[in-house]
Amino acid sequence: MNYVEHYGLTRALRPGGRYEPVGPQHSWNAAQTASNWLLINLQRHSDHHVAPMRPYPLLRNRAEAPALPHGYPVMTVLAMAPPLWRARMHPRLDAWQRRHHPAAPT
Repeated sequence: MNYVEHYGLTRALRPGGRYEPVGPQHSWNAAQTASNWLLINLQRHSDHHVAPMRPYPLLRNRAEAPALPHGYPVMTVLAMAPPLWRARMHPRLDAWQRRHHPAAPT
C-alpha cells in the first residue's frame, strides 16, 4: 500500500542538506466514495501527513494533494502489472514533477 500511496513523489532537498517537511503533496489521494468507505478513509492519506494524530475515519480530502485515477483497490491491482501501472501513473507523476520540482529533469 505504501508503494501506491507515495509512488514517485519526492521531497525537495533544501540548502543545508535537509529535505522539505512531508506535506499533503507527498502522497496520492483517491476520492472514490466506495473504496474510502471500505478502507476507512485510507485513501485520504495526504491529510494524515498534515494531521498525523487525526483518526483515519476523520481524515479529509486535501485539494493540494495529487489524485490517483482510481481508488486504492484498483490501483493496487494495476501496481502488480508494471506496464499498466506506468501507463496510468507516469502522466500524473510528470505533471506533479513539473509543478513541485520544475528545475529537475524528468
